[in-house]
Amino acid sequence: GWDPRFSERLVLVFSTPELVGPEQGFPPHYAFVGPAFGARPPAPGFPWQRLDPARRRVLVSLGTLNQAAGARFYGAVLGAAERLAGEVQFVLAAPAALIGHAPDHLLLQESVPQPALLPHLDAVVCHAGHNTVCEALAHGLPLVVAPIRDDQPIVARQVALAGAGVRVRFGRTRAEELRDALTAVLDDPGPRRAARRIQASFAAAGGAAAAADRLEKLL
Repeated sequence: GWDPRFSERLVLVFSTPELVGPEQGFPPHYAFVGPAFGARPPAPGFPWQRLDPARRRVLVSLGTLNQAAGARFYGAVLGAAERLAGEVQFVLAAPAALIGHAPDHLLLQESVPQPALLPHLDAVVCHAGHNTVCEALAHGLPLVVAPIRDDQPIVARQVALAGAGVRVRFGRTRAEELRDALTAVLDDPGPRRAARRIQASFAAAGGAAAAADRLEKLL
């Protein structure tokens, strides 16, 4: 039967072949327009003065819907942050109740102004949610992805195959594995190069304006 998700006239894909994989062989009516970012309300009171210019900075975010599932993963994050304390500053977006006392080398916030923060970062650790992945790649940032559910394993696979990041297991990752994954994306130029290649493809794809243009041409 007919699948309402896939029009025979136009399918808008908010990604690019550089991320999805060019070998898929999509038909011409699949329009890769890249991500369409909307305005988001700013998170109040972010302590910008605490960002350390002497260390590389990494955001860790599991998205608002997955934070409660992250208690074990947060333990690995705290362990990795301790092991990398002299080299990397972790900005952790998480409920304080799940973390407890945050050590001085870690910047813990209930929420962060993610679009404003990304230009100040060197990498992102996340759950492979499409929005967070695309926002990071739009800033040329390599990723460590720990997918939990839904489409996240698919997005994580795309990131890994594109060379723009390292995938780890959400439910089993230990501090050492997370530290090694982060060190890989920070120290190896390959993931950053791949992230910047995807960044350029996003910029060229046109985003919301390109999507609107394709829709208007149908009318």
